[in-house]
Amino acid sequence: MTKDEIIKELGIEGASEEAKQDTLESVISLVEVQFGALVEGLLSDEELEELGHLFDQYRLEEVPGWIKEHVPKAEEIYEAVTKEVVATLKQRLS
Repeated sequence: MTKDEIIKELGIEGASEEAKQDTLESVISLVEVQFGALVEGLLSDEELEELGHLFDQYRLEEVPGWIKEHVPKAEEIYEAVTKEVVATLKQRLS
């Protein structure tokens, strides 16, 4: 989902730019935590160690490519997690 799609899905188009930005940051943080937990469960111990080294060495720009290479359907998983987080938040806002 794009940022605009998230805003529209949550029905906050009329909110202030600050409120929209804060909401998007919260959604992205939740998605990253949940996606990270799923990815962790899909990787071997060796892969987890390799990924950990990227973080330890602050090579964060390499992480998305590494995940795409080592996690089948990573983009689809990320999209599904995003939709789930947005749906949960939408339900709470209703």
